[in-house]
Amino acid sequence: MSWLINALAANFLYALWSLFGSYSQTSPTSSLTSLESQLITSFTSTLVAINLLVTNMGSLRSPSDLPLVSSLCAVLAGVSTQCGGIFYNAALSSGPTSGVAAIAGGYPAVVFVVNAAAGREEVNGMKVAGVVLAVASGAAFSMA
Repeated sequence: MSWLINALAANFLYALWSLFGSYSQTSPTSSLTSLESQLITSFTSTLVAINLLVTNMGSLRSPSDLPLVSSLCAVLAGVSTQCGGIFYNAALSSGPTSGVAAIAGGYPAVVFVVNAAAGREEVNGMKVAGVVLAVASGAAFSMA
């Protein structure tokens, strides 16, 4: 059940990211460019990562003890996150926040399809319905 609480917290925080990210680029008084917003967001993320490193120093393994493939996957996840943020901020600077969030938030459907194609995810009616609804949600919010 802890995964559900963590997922709901992530959902709420991602919603805040969308709201604050959009407002930073569309503020009525003075706005940032999408690049400026991304740089500030990335810098802040770096500070959070440094805090995690410092506060958990005793429980971390030595870099030489980390599994190589898993570490490379984590690096690719970080690169993907930052690159996704660049496109997300660019979309927020010119698109409706709810539409951008709905379309960008449709990535679980993409993850399911890729994992199902790779044989890593069980395909059933409920999950297929979820994909259809996720796509419909993105379409509805982007057209409204």
